[in-house]
Amino acid sequence: MEGISVLVIEDDGELRGVLENLLASAGYDVRTAEDGVQGMDMFFERAPDLVVTDLFMPRSDGIEVVREIKRRNPDVRVLAMTGMDTDVDYLAATTHLGAWHTLRKPFRGNAFLAAIEEVMGMEGPAEPEPLQHKPAGS
Repeated sequence: MEGISVLVIEDDGELRGVLENLLASAGYDVRTAEDGVQGMDMFFERAPDLVVTDLFMPRSDGIEVVREIKRRNPDVRVLAMTGMDTDVDYLAATTHLGAWHTLRKPFRGNAFLAAIEEVMGMEGPAEPEPLQHKPAGS
């Protein structure tokens, strides 16, 4: 995947490092940010081909990141991910904001790389699923 730049925005330092290593070993040009504010600064400094962002982070969450990035650059590809299990489906919400793909953590490295390859091969974002409120306790 030489020449394809990826910005990973993830507050968990260990996971951020793992994702950076996976992407670099697959030939991607990788930059990382530890939160949404740093990630947006890096994005606007030099826009990547793909943004991979966590949804729940300090200072600026992934929903804000996706919204702002897509507002300024509607063509950028975005993969949103979260490990939070809440009564609101935030991953589905990000597709309505323009995320091309979503992943629920934890995931295996090969599933992550497959999702990246899928996003980079897509002609456009996936069709958003209808937003649904999950009943408490489900």
